[in-house]
Amino acid sequence: PLLEEDFVRAFGKLQVDEQPLICFSQGHGERDLGERGNLADYGGIHERMLGANYVVGLVGPMRAVPVACKVLVVAAPETALHPVTQEHLAAYVKSGGGVVVLLEPVLPGRSPSLPLDLERYGFRIGEDLVIETHPDRVLAGVDQSHVVVDMASFDFHPIVNGLNRATVFQGARTVDAGAPIEGIQVQALAYTTEQGWAETNPASMKGEVEAVFEAHEKGRVPLMAVAEVVDPAAVQVGSTRLEGEPSDFQVRILDEGETPPGVLPLAEGKRPIGKVVVFGDADFISNRLVLGGVNHDLFLNTLSWLVDEEAPRGERAYKAGEGLMVLSAAQSRWMWRLVVGLVPGLCLLLGALVSWRRRERTRSQLSLVLFGLH
Repeated sequence: PLLEEDFVRAFGKLQVDEQPLICFSQGHGERDLGERGNLADYGGIHERMLGANYVVGLVGPMRAVPVACKVLVVAAPETALHPVTQEHLAAYVKSGGGVVVLLEPVLPGRSPSLPLDLERYGFRIGEDLVIETHPDRVLAGVDQSHVVVDMASFDFHPIVNGLNRATVFQGARTVDAGAPIEGIQVQALAYTTEQGWAETNPASMKGEVEAVFEAHEKGRVPLMAVAEVVDPAAVQVGSTRLEGEPSDFQVRILDEGETPPGVLPLAEGKRPIGKVVVFGDADFISNRLVLGGVNHDLFLNTLSWLVDEEAPRGERAYKAGEGLMVLSAAQSRWMWRLVVGLVPGLCLLLGALVSWRRRERTRSQLSLVLFGLH
């Protein structure tokens, strides 16, 4: 049978002249795009990207981002990106490219604390684990690192404006706007409630002891942020040539007027606007959570915004039976009361009513028979 998803996919392909190429970086322990059997990998979101009319490619380390790539995704690298790779990425952003970075929490003092330099784009990344304690924003049966983000927790932005259901993050770190950089506009998009905080106790982060609020300042903790480079001169790009021994390697800032490699072709008179989106969690689009709430919609809307589609599509069609119902702890308690208390109680009440009606009917019939005998 023709499903809604198939119709939307076919109609979308008729409307789009080209299929944007989304590239994923490789060589630093990033998440795999293969099968859906491994819960930590990205097979599920890969299928949805193809269904949304995107083409997916891979980019190896220490290479310029191909100009054909509309977006580069850096998905939870386990090792630091080589300085040459980071300069290629900076050149790509400077020339108007779009980048998505998905991070995972790290213990304080662990090296590398951050796999790539995001401060140059105006971000501040915390060495912490985001905790949520609001009863309507945590999931039943899991730890407090699972954070439910609904529309009230998002800031106004085209990426999230069309969403109308919750998103689930698991094991996120703080992502916020850092020190202001002239020419770069940074906006935090997703937050916890006022009852959330950023945990920095290593024992709590490893699950050895329960995370409790102590010296941490509770408040709206940011989990996601976006940056727009409105002035390309705000992004400094170093040399992408190795000079000297690898252990002594340092980047060289390009001279005035020196063209960085991998510059994207632009229409005459068009000003390049690079875009960077950073998520503090890489698991929200893993095979385990990609169908939780509208997780896949959030990621696909991010790609849509980065490739300059006219408007992100909001909540997208998906096959019936694949969605997951996301319940907070409070909702789970109400569901338990409904299933265990209210429904059986109504059944007993209806049973008692039927039994009473039958007894009344039998009593009435018996009275008529006795009256007839007299």
